[in-house]
Amino acid sequence: MSRSSTANQSRYSTLEKPRRSGRYSSSSSRNSSGEVLCDFCLAKKNKAVKSCLTCLTSFCETHLQAHYEYPALMKHKLVVATGQLREKICAEHDKLMEVFCRSDQACVCVMCIMEEHKKHDIVSAAAERTEKQKQLGAKLMASQQKTEERIKKWQDLRQAVASLKHSSQNVLDENERIFTELLRALERRHGEVKEMIRAQETLLLTRAEGHLARLEEEITLLRKKHNDLEQLSQSNDHIHFLQVLLKKR
Repeated sequence: MSRSSTANQSRYSTLEKPRRSGRYSSSSSRNSSGEVLCDFCLAKKNKAVKSCLTCLTSFCETHLQAHYEYPALMKHKLVVATGQLREKICAEHDKLMEVFCRSDQACVCVMCIMEEHKKHDIVSAAAERTEKQKQLGAKLMASQQKTEERIKKWQDLRQAVASLKHSSQNVLDENERIFTELLRALERRHGEVKEMIRAQETLLLTRAEGHLARLEEEITLLRKKHNDLEQLSQSNDHIHFLQVLLKKR
């Protein structure tokens, strides 16, 4: 066996048991583009493609192969590369959080369920994810419905504004025609009425356009929230999913 192969096998052998949080950085490094980098690259850091929740390490395509080749590593849990591995570690026991306490609505580790959460309602992260996914589905539907309602309201108001502009112009045209036919004695009154119509139009348009702007801002925020929820619903990282969802409550 070559010296390089022996060195790699020695390095990979350290991954066969779960690592404690004190032995790795609080989060995987990132490049200037915000991409998670491989923790195993010694020289130039390559982009990580997967993070191992057992090794608590992120790997590039090359260094990830060990998890497909070494039997002891094949059972490890791989997720899309994340730079937030530290958040998956129990601060109390320094172990990977793998289960969920429904009593306290918190992600906990195996030591927690034997101590302070001993008599609590404990389920797997996957089971709680399934339950929370249902709740998220309802939120997504509500979010979509609210967005559609705001869009409909925005469209109706926009149409009303257009109608108002058209009606105002019609009123002006008709007013001009009528007053043109009147005697010169009514010319002063004609100017007063015309000014009143213009002022009313300006007032109504100012209010309507301000309302439109507020609706557009609200729609933008609702779409962003919806997209965030939709992306979260597609995550295969149960712990990250639960943690983010708990923060949004």
